[in-house]
Amino acid sequence: AAVAGAFAVSRPVIFAVLTTIVAFAPWLFVSGVTAQFTRQLSVVITLALTFSLLEAFLILPAHLRALDAKPPTSKWRIQQQRVADSIIYFAETRYRPFLEFCLKHRYTRPWCSFRCFSCR
Repeated sequence: AAVAGAFAVSRPVIFAVLTTIVAFAPWLFVSGVTAQFTRQLSVVITLALTFSLLEAFLILPAHLRALDAKPPTSKWRIQQQRVADSIIYFAETRYRPFLEFCLKHRYTRPWCSFRCFSCR
């Protein structure tokens, strides 16, 4: 049901995301004083929308499907499970230790970041 639901809304969601990406694309080619800021903003928005779209159609249906506790049989479901497992692995092995380090050093970490950006 989750895969069928994702498939049913896929076309409108994809086109909504693509039109938003296209709306921010001209900011990549702006020149002048604000060019660096607008380029970075455009790249971040594009990446966030792209990863959100991938998550909505590849990972979320796999998680919702896991409520059935059936093993994946089709190639599509196996690929979804593989992507979901790799993201969970990354979160547990890379992101969690980094986050714990940042929380453990919550006062020195922002100071170092501020110091790096304030130096010219």
